[in-house]
Amino acid sequence: NKAVLHSMAREWSVSGAYERKAAFDPMLAELQKYIPVSEKDAYTKRVLVPGCGLGRLPAEVASEGYSVEGNEFSAFMLMAGNYIMNEIQRAEQWQICPWLDSTCNVINTSDPYTPVFIPDRTAADIITSGKFHHSGADNDTTQPYPRFSMAAGDFVEIYGPNAPSAKESFDAILTCFFIDTAPVVVDYVEAIFHVLKPGGVWINLGPLLYHWATDSDNNGDSRYDQSVELSWEEVRHVIEHCGFRLQPQPQEQEVEKPGGRVVPKPQLTQGHGEVRFLECPYSRSGNQLMWTAYDSIFFTAVKPK
Repeated sequence: NKAVLHSMAREWSVSGAYERKAAFDPMLAELQKYIPVSEKDAYTKRVLVPGCGLGRLPAEVASEGYSVEGNEFSAFMLMAGNYIMNEIQRAEQWQICPWLDSTCNVINTSDPYTPVFIPDRTAADIITSGKFHHSGADNDTTQPYPRFSMAAGDFVEIYGPNAPSAKESFDAILTCFFIDTAPVVVDYVEAIFHVLKPGGVWINLGPLLYHWATDSDNNGDSRYDQSVELSWEEVRHVIEHCGFRLQPQPQEQEVEKPGGRVVPKPQLTQGHGEVRFLECPYSRSGNQLMWTAYDSIFFTAVKPK
């Protein structure tokens, strides 16, 4: 599965470090700002990461001292993630070639065969190297220890309004390249509001690609007929109508690129500086003539107490 191979390269290789840093660093910084943890309360604040792919973001969250639960729907991602998280024993244990079928915009004949070594760090090393982890935690219940779990299945079914046991059970939710995977994004927003505790925060980063907009493969999935593609202006209205309060974000109007080019940031026609647009490269090969980058929407929303 090509999507899994690309996710392996993004999440678990040295070459994917730039992509991870662009996405994960601002989210972790915002999480620590709104839901800080200390030695006293380490691993007691619960964080949910839906659409977590192969589990790298939840592992990074756990290493910061949070109790984290990942959620993933794709069986391919779940199988590969389980292997990477639980079976791989050492760094760079395996090599893969994610761009083997990339025949366009290639510079050197050998470039598609360039191997990527995974993982750059094992999941156990990431989690146990956290600043609040204690090596003797398993034998000493007085010491904090990482709490990490995974839930397989549809996000709305597991955590949405029809799941009363999930109501107000998490302190924070991190959605990274996730909300546009919903046929109807309103369902995701309502589920996020349902599962967050009063005073909890929702931190989001990603585009509005809307995966169910076009059935290019003619596979007949009914979700393509349900797809509603909202603009950010409309998504913002849904978020606030549900009861969230979007938090102010620092604004960056222009970015200087190599060569002296100044690229303007996207402009909001409505709103009060409640989002930032962060450039995030996506599945970039190290030596190609073309690559994809999103001006991703970054925001933090608080559920009132």
